[in-house]
Amino acid sequence: MLNLTMCIVDCGNVITGITYFLKVQLKTLNQTRKPAKPAYSVRCDKCKQETLPKLDNNTLLCPCCNNKHTNISKPFEILIKAAIAKGNQDL
Repeated sequence: MLNLTMCIVDCGNVITGITYFLKVQLKTLNQTRKPAKPAYSVRCDKCKQETLPKLDNNTLLCPCCNNKHTNISKPFEILIKAAIAKGNQDL
């Protein structure tokens, strides 16, 4: 899906016949589709992955490397813990 031109207004299909110049212009104007991130995702200081933390003994850990998240403010930590306890209903 890299370097394909997609219709984001109506159908989501691949648009053919787009020149290289137009693709460069779209990238320059920042009219590209960004990868989706899960809600409440946090970047790990150790492995640099941005994911939803896991909860272990009331501590937020990175699910990739099991490193303790220390860069999260207390209000956001409470919000993340509530979202994890509630499940992925609203995420």
